[in-house]
Amino acid sequence: MDGKVITIDYLNELMAFEDQLGHTEGFTSIPIRYENRRIYVPLTVAISEGIIIEGEGLMDLGSSGTVELTSWVAQKYALTNITPQIRYSTAVGGIGGAATK
Repeated sequence: MDGKVITIDYLNELMAFEDQLGHTEGFTSIPIRYENRRIYVPLTVAISEGIIIEGEGLMDLGSSGTVELTSWVAQKYALTNITPQIRYSTAVGGIGGAATK
């Protein structure tokens, strides 16, 4: 992945790995970290006015969800004190995984 450009065009449902940066009008460049065949993107999640979580998120294009926070993050930021809540757990993630809502 070194030296590659990943283009993700949600509007047209396209993703491409390219050798050079092409047409960029209307796109936003985001620095990524590639490690162990995984892509990490910087993200900021605003839970409420007083709770903002910043870090790296795993880019999982096969996930049906958006951003998933671990129980460690929930404890660190006291997210269990926020109501209402929709609890979600993943038994086994990835292809063939199972989840409950």
